[in-house]
Amino acid sequence: MKVGEENAWAAFLRQDLWFVRGLSSILALRVVEKLTGFVLTLFLFRMMGKEQVADYGFIQTVVAICAVFGIKEFQNTISQSVARGYHGVYRQAVPLAFKWSLLGTAILGGFGAWYFCSGKAQLGLGFLIAAGLFPAFSALGQWKGVYLGKKDFSRFATAEASNAILKALLIIAALYAFSGAIIVPALVFFAVPAAQNIRQTLLCHQSIPKQAIVEEGAIAYGLNSNLYAGISTVANQIDRILIFTLLSPPLLAIFMAAEKFPELLQGVEQDIGAVLAPKFSNMTRYTPRLDNTLWLGSLVMGVFIILFAIFGLPSLVILVFGQNYHESVVYAQLLVGALAVRNVSSLRFRFIRSKLDANSYRNVLIIGSAAKIVASVTLIPLFGLGGAVASVFIHRLTISAVVGNAIRTMYLKKC
Repeated sequence: MKVGEENAWAAFLRQDLWFVRGLSSILALRVVEKLTGFVLTLFLFRMMGKEQVADYGFIQTVVAICAVFGIKEFQNTISQSVARGYHGVYRQAVPLAFKWSLLGTAILGGFGAWYFCSGKAQLGLGFLIAAGLFPAFSALGQWKGVYLGKKDFSRFATAEASNAILKALLIIAALYAFSGAIIVPALVFFAVPAAQNIRQTLLCHQSIPKQAIVEEGAIAYGLNSNLYAGISTVANQIDRILIFTLLSPPLLAIFMAAEKFPELLQGVEQDIGAVLAPKFSNMTRYTPRLDNTLWLGSLVMGVFIILFAIFGLPSLVILVFGQNYHESVVYAQLLVGALAVRNVSSLRFRFIRSKLDANSYRNVLIIGSAAKIVASVTLIPLFGLGGAVASVFIHRLTISAVVGNAIRTMYLKKC
């Protein structure tokens, strides 16, 4: 082997080892989160009635929608900019996100006042707790983008894993100590990440100098992307809102149980994308070879997902949630199956995001979200939970089609 070939091979191996180490850290984190989430879910659904589960989930749903005011999308923007050496984006992003998050606090406070005055004291107090902690819970989470951009996956994983473990232990303790109440579990759910965010924000501000270089256009891109992501979040959460308000809280509890395993599996896809994001950021082209690799990896994941949905999921749903949630089994299988539909598009979309391609990003989120919102508003009142599942499939298919078109026309065409 020639010297040049040896150097090229060594560089390739180093890249491979970097990916393996990064993915191992993230996967270790997700194992911790999945295990703690599994145990916590078991306690929540078995120690709370369906009405309480629905109230608890409804608060989290509204907070997730309000995350647009915490400008959560800055995390991705910071990650990409830091990977290119522009650390100053973080220092500009945090104060801006914090100011906007106060609007989210006002909205959540309004929900709290409404439900409190309507005679639903626990639900109202839950929203008021979320309102008070929202800026720290949401806007100060930008430190995650710094660690991911620096490829400091182990530090990121350690911080997030400690959150998951502490939060699960305290919520379980609260369920025993305050049986029948959602207020204390809700307080823990928001307070633990908020405290971690404050700590990590102080550390990041100490490590990044005020004169650090800001990437031109990054803040504007983050704000635009956040708007589109906010529309996408509404599309993803609208099913829960419609089920809670138009159908009934117990049906929302059944749907939440059905969503739990798809959410866990979807997190694995997102983690792989998070590890690949810094590498994508430094790639100059999207090649046919890369596309084929993503297709193959997605196909393998898709096969495992389908097999799990058919053979493993039914017994797991009953094991975790109990016989009271037997109706959730079929919905859970269908929702897990829907993940296979958009498998390859999620990694392709991560590449598009890494290029700060605002137009393609906008098209994917707006078109996909519009399809989901229209489908949910139309189908859920007519077909109940079946309509919610159908709207998820429509959303996945639409996203896959729009991402595929962007890759063919904007990236593969240049090769």
